[in-house]
Amino acid sequence: MGARYSGDRTFAAADAGPGATEVVVPAGTTRFVGLQPARILDTRPDRLSGCAGGKPAAGATITLQVTGRGGVPATGATAVALNVTAVVPAAGGYVTVWPADQPRPMASNLNIETAGQVIPNLVVVPLSGTGRVNLYTKSSLHLAADVAEYRRVDRHGGPARPAEPGPAAQPPAIDCWVVENMAACSKRKSMRLPTTSES
Repeated sequence: MGARYSGDRTFAAADAGPGATEVVVPAGTTRFVGLQPARILDTRPDRLSGCAGGKPAAGATITLQVTGRGGVPATGATAVALNVTAVVPAAGGYVTVWPADQPRPMASNLNIETAGQVIPNLVVVPLSGTGRVNLYTKSSLHLAADVAEYRRVDRHGGPARPAEPGPAAQPPAIDCWVVENMAACSKRKSMRLPTTSES
């Protein structure tokens, strides 16, 4: 990633500053694409979406198709940001979300303290090769998931976004300590002296 200046000169991203017109993304860079949040999973009978069963039992795993739904393209997406919500669990527990072609990790993405809670958490999870994720529930509960972003690989490169204007360059300041009591050096005041460009 870099910054493009007038004259089409490209610099490293860390060098972007006043005068940069846009940030440049080289080919092969991954980036997130924001979406209008869309519900792609809901296990409640009156809002059923993304699954064919009822309320997941304790220890159940749901496989969710993500690509091709909710604004996520059918191809090219490598990961998504999901807002996962546990709805009225029967007991405390947790939810784990992971790529559907990988073993379930020994970790949790959403922790549930007591029965009856409605609690969400934002989860960023890679997709399987077929664009799916798994959701495991430790306790019986309803699940909802909204997709908010997806990640893709930019294979051609190009401008990613306009560069934010940098702050105006400030002249260096000279810090000068004035010692009031030379013997004790107990009282000190800080005084800023202007440079030539400030005077």
